[in-house]
Amino acid sequence: MKDCSGINRVLRENPAFSSFELNASKYRCILYLPSGVLFPSGGANIKTEIEQKLENFLGEIRDRYELEGDAIRVDGHTDDVPLNKNARYRNNWELSTLRATTVATLMMEKVGFKPERIAISGYADTRPKTPYLGNNGSRKSGIDLINARKANRRVELIFTRPAQKERTRRFFPEPNAG
Repeated sequence: MKDCSGINRVLRENPAFSSFELNASKYRCILYLPSGVLFPSGGANIKTEIEQKLENFLGEIRDRYELEGDAIRVDGHTDDVPLNKNARYRNNWELSTLRATTVATLMMEKVGFKPERIAISGYADTRPKTPYLGNNGSRKSGIDLINARKANRRVELIFTRPAQKERTRRFFPEPNAG
């Protein structure tokens, strides 16, 4: 299991981030940042009241020994509600990508993460954390649907130890073709 203890400690010590969730797998630490905490509804600019706290938090985890050298993926996700025609962004694809870009830019420009370690992706509503279907296979409704949508609006920071050296084989053109 990947060591995520440093992030966990920083989260426990910061009540402002009690809504953040941390999971670990064999090779990754996955930090879920709820969009409702970071962004106004339908927006991609970090809320003024949270920006400095987020910078401080990311600064505390930036140099954690267990994350040293990790590749960092910043993934933006939205819920399944289409943006209205008067929205600032064309669709949830654009919104999710811009939210990930905003967080990644803050990480690089204000916190000092190395740009070569960061990749950005936007997934709109295509990878829900919480399914929109209930156990019986029907679409959730009411408070269950509201809670699913809230859980699915997020930015994920995924810290992954890079592979040592990947071996590749060239198939075409043949190395000695000529």
